[in-house]
Amino acid sequence: MRAVIGPRGPLPLRRMTAHWVVLAAAALTTLVAAAVGAALAAFAGQALPQAVKHDLTVAPGTALVVTGAFSSGDVPRTTAALHSAIAAGLPGVPFGFYQGLWSDPLGFTAGSLPAKPAGPDSGNTPLLEAAALQGVTAHAVLVSGAWPASASPAGGAIPAALPATTAALLGLRTGDVLRVRDRDSGAPLAFQVTGLYTERQGSTAAAAYWQIDSVPASGSATASGFTTYGPLVVSPAMFTARLAVATGSWVAQPDTTAFPSSSLSAFSADVTALTTSLANSTLLSGVQLTTSLPAVLAETGTNLAVARSLLAISALQLLVLAVAALLAVARLLAAQREAETALLTARGATRWQLARLTATEVIPLSLVTAAVGGIGGIWLARLLGRTLDSGAPGGGVSLRAAGTWLDVLAAALVIAVLAAGAMLFPVLRPAVAQVRRRGRQAALSNATRAGADLALIALAAVAVWELRRYSPVTTSASGPGAIDPVLALAPALALAGGTVLTLRLLPAAARVVDRLAARDRGLDAALAGWQFSRQPLRQGGAALLLVMAVATGTLALAQHQSWARSAADQAAQAAGADVRVDLAAPPPAGAIAKVAGTPGVRAAMAVSSGQATLPADVVAIDAARAPAVVRLRADQSALPSAALFKALIPAPAAGGGPAAATAALPALTTRAFADANTVSVGATVSVTVDGVAVPARIVAVVNSFPTVTGAALIMDLPALQAFLHSHRTYPLTDTQWWLATAGGQVPAGLARVLPPGAVVTSSAALAAAATADPLSAAPQQALLAMAAAAALLAITGFWVSIAANVRQRRAENALLAALGVGQRSAAVQLFLEKLLLSVPAAALGLLLGTVVARLLVPAVTLTTTAQLPVPPPVTLFDAAQTVPLAAVVAVLPALAAALVVFRRPDPAAELRASEAA
Repeated sequence: MRAVIGPRGPLPLRRMTAHWVVLAAAALTTLVAAAVGAALAAFAGQALPQAVKHDLTVAPGTALVVTGAFSSGDVPRTTAALHSAIAAGLPGVPFGFYQGLWSDPLGFTAGSLPAKPAGPDSGNTPLLEAAALQGVTAHAVLVSGAWPASASPAGGAIPAALPATTAALLGLRTGDVLRVRDRDSGAPLAFQVTGLYTERQGSTAAAAYWQIDSVPASGSATASGFTTYGPLVVSPAMFTARLAVATGSWVAQPDTTAFPSSSLSAFSADVTALTTSLANSTLLSGVQLTTSLPAVLAETGTNLAVARSLLAISALQLLVLAVAALLAVARLLAAQREAETALLTARGATRWQLARLTATEVIPLSLVTAAVGGIGGIWLARLLGRTLDSGAPGGGVSLRAAGTWLDVLAAALVIAVLAAGAMLFPVLRPAVAQVRRRGRQAALSNATRAGADLALIALAAVAVWELRRYSPVTTSASGPGAIDPVLALAPALALAGGTVLTLRLLPAAARVVDRLAARDRGLDAALAGWQFSRQPLRQGGAALLLVMAVATGTLALAQHQSWARSAADQAAQAAGADVRVDLAAPPPAGAIAKVAGTPGVRAAMAVSSGQATLPADVVAIDAARAPAVVRLRADQSALPSAALFKALIPAPAAGGGPAAATAALPALTTRAFADANTVSVGATVSVTVDGVAVPARIVAVVNSFPTVTGAALIMDLPALQAFLHSHRTYPLTDTQWWLATAGGQVPAGLARVLPPGAVVTSSAALAAAATADPLSAAPQQALLAMAAAAALLAITGFWVSIAANVRQRRAENALLAALGVGQRSAAVQLFLEKLLLSVPAAALGLLLGTVVARLLVPAVTLTTTAQLPVPPPVTLFDAAQTVPLAAVVAVLPALAAALVVFRRPDPAAELRASEAA
């Protein structure tokens, strides 16, 4: 064998140089797949945990706030026990711990204030409280004066600092003396205001400190007939010498960056258990723990699972596309070496010897290109990470982190193995020579003859059906679990199944093209049609790659576009309108008219919700203004918006007067209410509003309604007010104002006309926050990278297919040139021939991507809690990007090949070279 094959060293080199175009394409395909695969691996392993830290850092309510009395009056013992319990509930997570000591209620004495306290009085009893807040000097800024000293003259006034807001309400300044009386012991006390302070503005964790203060930043709190001002911040020594300790407050702020992303559910369960253990503790049974940390951890953990699941789906699509591209290149290489392989086989070479010979070429090539691609993948991962607002340098992908290189190495190794296996597959197939001798088309048609494509299509159909029935993230009582492998494969299987179906269409398409070419008297079109029709399945690999790449890009861009639209729809559902104003107290008469006249406000509508209603919530809106204000998507109701809200307005009674007081009021109902109460349009239900039974006649059923979760009724506010007035009961108060604004933004002057305590919610701001969330945006960046990688792999594969085909037909092209076919005609003929393949393939890819997107995008577009959004997502197609993508993939390689042919060498030299071969 050695004598026949020749020296071992030069032969592999000659084989590689003879087919360098195909091998270069294999190297580029491996490089692109390794780069994108390594980027996804590094992105998932490094950037996602950084995104988790970001989300936990900015999340409100992560502090553990404890209030209550001290056990047996023992302050140190209670504080130490509480610290130990929190440390046990947060194992391995450092936390800041602050304590506050609070005095008995302090009542004002006559003449103690220069003026009556400002703020909410309404007959409430004014009180003061003194407190020693640990760490207050580091979390507050002095406006004037100084912090209180730790000692005071015997019997003299107690030094105390006061919030500037409280001082303004009480009319006090630095240096004033305030005389009060302990309402429990009756002892007289005097405080000297040594300084005024304000809260220091800082991060979310820094702001959490002020939850130690039971009096809000406004300077007063009203409850149960008392208005409490303060606190008077004193030195802790004053509670030992002058003041009695009544209650305590503690704040524990965990270092949210220390929570391992893999254990968020476990920590959520630990903190929940801590709340129960404090209630059952003999020493700490009098304290109460308040925190949103378990919910924040659980939601962030679920969001992380969703992100990893979507990244896994993208990675599987990349693997399928890369394998298809590599197999296409491997078939081209095997086809080019048919004569050489037949000669070596005739001289005694076995299949394993041929495999070893090929392995010496492809294994080093695959390893080197995969390694280079992996290094490039780190750069790509850092580039993707920088698009996320995670606050981490390099987008959270660090070159110094050992995990980064391990993730990249694993991804590159997988791609290298796939590349080497795909390139060796044609050589390792049983009876390869016999298969080839049966015909050049047999290699590609065997799969269709055996029904393998139908089996793949059936498997894809089952996976798609499963995905549409279930969420791709499995959950359990302890939190989110791993992605279901079958469901993760659904998009990749759907793309692969739809792609191989085109194999059965190629022969029919070839026959049609042949007939059309025969009718054309032009040489260019006739040659192009003849070349395409004579070897349809030989070009099947390139066609399959084009179809799959365009379909993959179409699906990826549709997922991204639909996700962005779903974020906007969810924001509109949460806000109800462009801008929603939640009122803290009943507004004065005519206040909404002032808001409606604000520049930038196009329409304003009063809303009353959250009242005492049975059997479900009632949202009372101004139906006459609703069509211009309410953000209701078209598919949420079977009726158009104008007709829907018009149906809510009661018809006038006979004579043109108002509707009869006893008549049933029109009402909309959500689908959840209709299903739960088995009612439909035309039915009448009784609704209790503030103790008054209101008959409601169902005029329409909506799938969902903005701001409503679950079952609810929507009624006309003026009609409901008139009904309540006729029954001599109190009218409903406005709890919200819904505004339609210019550009959907919050008008600049809106804050100046709102009543005190009003909270503004903007749907545009909610949508922007959702799309900017690093964990939610990470998979979307990967989708864009996938679309670009799919286009590059398709262009590479199609180009090498054209180049190999041109090389195989060198003698034929030279003969045509010798017969008088010019370079321009040859270039046009090749361009038309390849367009006959690429344009239908690209069109089929667009169609396949559209169908798969219609089936799968609604199932994989999820909320951060792995639930289907409300309203359900709609599938959008980014035609502005997908059509140019398909055009570039279809036209660019064919155009490049035509330009190469246009600049071909002398035909005589080509003929002599072919004869010598």
